[in-house]
Amino acid sequence: MCGPSFGIRARSQFGRSPSSCMHGASRGQMTLIVAGALLALLGFAAIATDVGLLWNTRRQMQTAADSAAIAGEQELVAPNSGATVAGAAKNDSASNGFADGVSGASVVVNNPH
Repeated sequence: MCGPSFGIRARSQFGRSPSSCMHGASRGQMTLIVAGALLALLGFAAIATDVGLLWNTRRQMQTAADSAAIAGEQELVAPNSGATVAGAAKNDSASNGFADGVSGASVVVNNPH
């Protein structure tokens, strides 16, 4: 019999108090609950990491696109290197890690003039 006795004891049909039947099963249940919670926590951490990497890549791509647009605009306004607008934008995009045709990157420059 497990647990303290308080003078009045309930007995099951097998002669044991109801609380003594719960202690052994309770340990196994807590192990499963803790393991399930840790697995869920690990899953949420993996999703958060993937979303963070996605946002970081998007930010890097937008930064490279903005920088390439500024480089193309500067070449359009004051041509100083003899390069075309598209060439200046692609060179600047490559310096930011997104070279045209490398690792699946496609740099397309639209010149309205």
